[in-house]
Amino acid sequence: MFDWLLELFGTVLRFFNDLTHSYLIATLLFAIASKILLFPLSIKQQKNSVKQASLRPKEVAIRKKYKGNTDPVVQRKMQEEITELYQKEGYNPMGGCLPLLIQFPLIIALYNVIRNPLRYICGVGKEGVAKILEIVRTYEGFEKATEINLVPVLNGEYGAEILEKAGKALGKAVEFTHELPDFNFFGLDLSVTPAFDKPLYLLIPLLTGLIAYFSGKLTKKLSYQPPMADGTDSAMRTSNLIMELSLPAMSVWLTFMFPSLLGIYWIFQNILGVLQQLVLKWMFPYPKFTEEDYKNAEREMSGKKYKKNSSRPAPAPGVYRSLHRIDEDEVYEIPDKNKKSASEAPKLKEDNPDHRKKS
Repeated sequence: MFDWLLELFGTVLRFFNDLTHSYLIATLLFAIASKILLFPLSIKQQKNSVKQASLRPKEVAIRKKYKGNTDPVVQRKMQEEITELYQKEGYNPMGGCLPLLIQFPLIIALYNVIRNPLRYICGVGKEGVAKILEIVRTYEGFEKATEINLVPVLNGEYGAEILEKAGKALGKAVEFTHELPDFNFFGLDLSVTPAFDKPLYLLIPLLTGLIAYFSGKLTKKLSYQPPMADGTDSAMRTSNLIMELSLPAMSVWLTFMFPSLLGIYWIFQNILGVLQQLVLKWMFPYPKFTEEDYKNAEREMSGKKYKKNSSRPAPAPGVYRSLHRIDEDEVYEIPDKNKKSASEAPKLKEDNPDHRKKS
């Protein structure tokens, strides 16, 4: 990860901490700032989804044309038609992946900044942090301490002693450009990792899992869902259920591995994610279609183009157009029953043998 990016995020988090004097509130403001920073990428994703949604009637028409036929060759033909439709309309199915790929390293950077308050809040260098960690891990109960765990230790009775030992080992005093952040939240130390022997801290994994589950369902409801292939309804429902349960379960599992503050930060991100999706849907709403739109799409996808306001002139009186698709441009004249054919016309005098006899 680029150090300059971490330093930039660290400066922002330090500003919020100095402003609020609460690392929890600073983390909330930091989460909001990160959403604002990544909002242009979210807009790009939403526009890509709206473009896909605008093609729904045509895609449904293509799938309906091959409905009931599960032959692999036929299914491949259907996918080729859908891909051709996407290319013709200028929709890129991978267009929404690039913003996600860009966001991923940024999210990792955000977590690294929050997990390392000594460096990014207090301004302690890497060497000083490493030496403090080395000393703290020699104390009983702190063998697996991380940087975020050092804050309450340094604020405690052994803080001065640890800093003195670190200074002697480094040959210089450990300098702090800013004061240690406050991890206290209604009596809870947010640097503590939740565990089953700490009942109060179990609220954080519980809330993390519940909010991750419901925020996922709400976000899915607010997002565009493409039509499913024929015969995949049950499989898709099973897959969606697994995803809906596995992601919250993973969130709960992670909260038992990291300090409580990161679990709360994940809660903030999930809630803000739902609010962001509401804003995006308001800014770029998905198109709505009527039954007539789907029928028109079926006509067009079957090769019979349909226009509501046709510019073709109306046939002249007594003329009708062929209703057959192949002959739709041919016209035919309706025979006039009152008009006699050439065979039924009255014969001329010279053609009447009786007339010749009289003369």
